[in-house]
Amino acid sequence: MQWLPAKELEARQWQQFRKLLQFAVGHSPFYASRFADTGARLDDFQTASALGSLPVLGRQDVQSAGEEFFCKNLPQDQGKVGEVQTSGSTGEPVRIRKTGISQLFLYAYALRNHDWHNMSYAARYTNIRPKRDEHRIVPNWGPPFTLLYETGPAQVIPITTPLDEQLKLLNQFQPETLLIYPSNLRGLVDKWNQEGFGLSALTHIKSIGETLTPELRHDVAELIPEISLTTCIPPKNVARLRCSVPTAAGTTSCRRRSSWRYSTTRTSLVPLARSARW
Repeated sequence: MQWLPAKELEARQWQQFRKLLQFAVGHSPFYASRFADTGARLDDFQTASALGSLPVLGRQDVQSAGEEFFCKNLPQDQGKVGEVQTSGSTGEPVRIRKTGISQLFLYAYALRNHDWHNMSYAARYTNIRPKRDEHRIVPNWGPPFTLLYETGPAQVIPITTPLDEQLKLLNQFQPETLLIYPSNLRGLVDKWNQEGFGLSALTHIKSIGETLTPELRHDVAELIPEISLTTCIPPKNVARLRCSVPTAAGTTSCRRRSSWRYSTTRTSLVPLARSARW
């Protein structure tokens, strides 16, 4: 399907969008009310311009809707339903639900991201994340990677660990790949500039969860010219997205905040509208 002409791909995307919209309106009290207020019809959504009729969806809209936000009677073939929430880096965490199918896609995206950037699965991998209770070193990366590959060892560091202690733990483990939030990376880069960079084995930094600014990119490149720095937001983060997508012409950066919507076609992301609405 990915090799179909662009116009046919777009037509099929909008057909899928209308089916998704119909399901949301039919099974979510929140979306049923919100869509009724627009006066729009499902058949109106044939092109990107139609999205302008949908109201902008804000964090507080999701938070205040409570249980009314979620769809009822999900198809059984979607798998087990679970709950996740955004990191709350802005102080406003958003709680959402995911299905087994969405978890499968999350796994696929993680594997594809590593393959796109030619990251070795045998590498020593450090993960600095929230919702981690203690520092630990484990023999492998865990799923989804271990479902298909043998991996190198992994180090887990809670993001609440003081920067000096993070540096100590990193220097001891000597990772080849580092997964980190940009705000945390900012602190480490400042420390490295003051005290020296001691991670001689590090070849790749992957930022998640927050916007990776051009200034931080520049500072990392100045400090570690040979490093590969990429960024990708997990699908559960509904606040914003920024990712690097390799194409035949090179790497294309695509940024999404709450005012952007993208659709995947082939190996690029094509903007459908300047406003993420509903």
